[in-house]
Amino acid sequence: MKDALAKIIYGPRAANGVLYITTKRGVANTRVIRATVESGVNIGTRIPEYLDSYEYATLYNEARANDGLMPFYSPEQLEGYRNSSGPNDLFHPNVDWYDTFTRNVSTYQNASFDMNGGSEKLKYSVVMNYKRGTGFEKIGQIPALDRFNIRGNIDVKVTDYLSVFADAASRLEIRKWGQKNMAGVYGALSTNRPN
Repeated sequence: MKDALAKIIYGPRAANGVLYITTKRGVANTRVIRATVESGVNIGTRIPEYLDSYEYATLYNEARANDGLMPFYSPEQLEGYRNSSGPNDLFHPNVDWYDTFTRNVSTYQNASFDMNGGSEKLKYSVVMNYKRGTGFEKIGQIPALDRFNIRGNIDVKVTDYLSVFADAASRLEIRKWGQKNMAGVYGALSTNRPN
């Protein structure tokens, strides 16, 4: 609402307009029941690619040479990194931190149930929703969010001049998080050297 009435009712809070949302209510002489269930995966779209140990060590030596310093990695170490057997190589490891600590996909589930209807004297509406989602981490506690919402209302016409309205809403949320959020995890992984 952006008219003068909104400004009268809501005062200065209506300077940029007011978004007025009404809760779904039951409709007389109808019964509607809807249920939906969906499940899927979220795919990481942009995961950065970093240098492997050999490329990192070579460029580090080059940067030191540009500053007039001696190389940090010897030719034998560079050759060891080039022929590394991977993250478990004891002397010349080559670790892809994103591959080690994160998955390429996460999962989500969503289920909802909606029921409304009634008669001229009694109208009702009930909406229930369950959502679950997991994070991309694969080591340690995998982050997960379980959320259950329920919202309902009853409209009772007691007499021609008296009506009673009752609304209720509830939300239950169970979170399992690690010590870092997703940005913290990716930030920490991006600062570790592959060797």
